[in-house]
Amino acid sequence: MKRLAQPIEVCARGSRPVSFRWRGQEYAVLDVLDAWRVRAHWWTREEQRSYFQVLARPACPPEAAPEGVYELCQQGDAWRLERLLD
Repeated sequence: MKRLAQPIEVCARGSRPVSFRWRGQEYAVLDVLDAWRVRAHWWTREEQRSYFQVLARPACPPEAAPEGVYELCQQGDAWRLERLLD
């Protein structure tokens, strides 16, 4: 597992991510493996984050790219790639 915490752009359908852009590459989300929410008091204001563990792969060319498991985090309107799982 590699912790990244890097900002990304996400295209979502409802509240679920369907694709994301990281380091200039578009990734297609093949499946949402898990989803959860975290509420925390950091420390003067309450914040809520939504996490999605997704199976994804680079969109072009799809047949040449391996699949991977990525952990995405949404906080308000901002998204970030939290972790890349091995």
